[in-house]
Amino acid sequence: MSRSLLFLPVSSPVGSGEFMRCRIIAEAAQQRWPEDRIEFVASRAAPYAGDLPFETLLTDRSPTFHIKEVNDLIRRRKPDIVIFDNAGRKAQMRCARENGASIVFISSRPRRRRKAFRPDRMGLINHHWIAQPEAALAGLTAWEALKVRLTGQLSPLFLGSIFHPSQEKRREDLRRKLDIASKPYLLFCHGGGNLKGDDRAAPEIFAEAAEEVSKTSGLRVVVVAGRSHSGEPINGQGVVTVGSLPNELLIDLLHDADLIVSGGGAGLIGQVLAHRQVCVSIPFAEDQRNRLKQCSRMGLLERRALNVGEIRQAVLDLLKDVQRCRRIRQGIGSCMITNGLDSALDSLAVMRD
Repeated sequence: MSRSLLFLPVSSPVGSGEFMRCRIIAEAAQQRWPEDRIEFVASRAAPYAGDLPFETLLTDRSPTFHIKEVNDLIRRRKPDIVIFDNAGRKAQMRCARENGASIVFISSRPRRRRKAFRPDRMGLINHHWIAQPEAALAGLTAWEALKVRLTGQLSPLFLGSIFHPSQEKRREDLRRKLDIASKPYLLFCHGGGNLKGDDRAAPEIFAEAAEEVSKTSGLRVVVVAGRSHSGEPINGQGVVTVGSLPNELLIDLLHDADLIVSGGGAGLIGQVLAHRQVCVSIPFAEDQRNRLKQCSRMGLLERRALNVGEIRQAVLDLLKDVQRCRRIRQGIGSCMITNGLDSALDSLAVMRD
């Protein structure tokens, strides 16, 4: 029997983690259940909203701020499952339940996680998915575990990371296209954020650091500039610049990279850790600072400021320190952070029945 799924991710002009996570899950759900109807609600200010292969209600701001529009859509379409990713008012969740929907709430920030454990929210949420790679290492707090037992709610699902698995043939084709088929390379990807550092935008700082690293190390560097990149592309001898990439191609690049420089978003960091890659990561927001501080303290990555000199030196130091890189990979391996996409689909399967 076909079902209908409605995704409501946080969406804005900058930042794309929630949106991309929902898109990946939606695409995988469509592959598993091609008969299902899948819809989204997203802000029209988000530059990626227009590329969705699903029917989408566009709102002026993130769906959370459009209670009436979202509730009207829910009453009209009556979805079987509604997935709120770091978004959603209690009134929207209540409307979904009143119209027969099961609710998934995804939290990737401490504040959203705390809200999901409030008694009034727990009574509305069918399954809470926690998409914080650093949280997966610690599990539930004692207070959270007690609340779960008292309410009889399903134990939250720690996703760790969400991504489309890499494919060898696709990787080979992409590397040939970028002229890195038989060459080692580094990957610089700031993610969806666009924080300024040294009075310059993050993409510009990443691009300059990549050029300096390439000149000094002699290695090729692939820079994923993304939509937020406003400067001229750098296509020098040692640097290959690409724009936005679908998740599967980003994962293909990440899979084979010798070292990665990234932003600190939960989605991107989770993907890096799931692939046991050595990473220099830069926080763009408070939740990212806390995440990277915890991961750095555990020896899972190197944390640096958004500064060309700091990024350059951290990368060059790691390239020289083989033992340090081996310890980082071993530490990541012991944490068992994996791709949670199949677990997310299995959770949806239960709600579909």
